[in-house]
Amino acid sequence: MTHLDFDLSTLAERIVESPDVDLVREMVTFLYQALIDVEATDAIGAERHERALSHHERLDGSGYPRQLKGEEISLGARIVAVADVVEAMAHLRPYRAPLGLTTALDTITQGAGKLFDREVVNACHAVFSVGFSYDTPPRSAS
Repeated sequence: MTHLDFDLSTLAERIVESPDVDLVREMVTFLYQALIDVEATDAIGAERHERALSHHERLDGSGYPRQLKGEEISLGARIVAVADVVEAMAHLRPYRAPLGLTTALDTITQGAGKLFDREVVNACHAVFSVGFSYDTPPRSAS
């Protein structure tokens, strides 16, 4: 087991035992630092790092770990934020049953313009309206 494996398993156990916001912030920051240590820091790598660190930020500044607001959050992170919420809510988690796609889409719609980028929310709805499904493999581009 590597040092990284040990730290990740320790953090995961602590979160399950006693979930709190400070601990989640600690985990996100730790994982971000692990990415920096592992990946190249060229322009593409830097954007990946930014998305990983910032996808829990919210437009109104209520997110974490840095409480960024609006345009301070990269477009990539705003896209991942919406995708992450939809995927997480629509699917089974160890701590709860799936809430379903309809609930997930309703949630991002309610948060559009306040928590989530309105254009990203609209794009997400458009993707599902043309037939995207988590259960169906993507169609080829041919």
